[in-house]
Amino acid sequence: MKTILSRVAFCEKCFSRGSPKYEEMFLVYGTHSKDFHIYKVEFKGERGYTPHILVLNKVIHKEMPEVIYESCCGICGVTFSEDKNGLLYYKTKDFERKIIDLNSWNAWCLYKDEDYFI
Repeated sequence: MKTILSRVAFCEKCFSRGSPKYEEMFLVYGTHSKDFHIYKVEFKGERGYTPHILVLNKVIHKEMPEVIYESCCGICGVTFSEDKNGLLYYKTKDFERKIIDLNSWNAWCLYKDEDYFI
């Protein structure tokens, strides 16, 4: 079973495009529903800070434990399409492999600011 979650992170591509923009679509993963959800930006958040989909791959235990994970921006890393019945579909483009120390990963995963969400 993979660990999947959504957290806000900085995206250089979105920063260059001025995202998040009002009514721009984004993808997130619901921790409780265990499913992906498509939303539209309701207010302009801080430029470049967008929801990301994170997939935990492996924890390496050594002197300084590290987490290997894959990350995909929920705005620029996803394409959205609509069928003739008005149903929305999504497809992730690129997941980027990253490494972070275990303490930072745990702090990132446990931090939730319900007031700051685009």
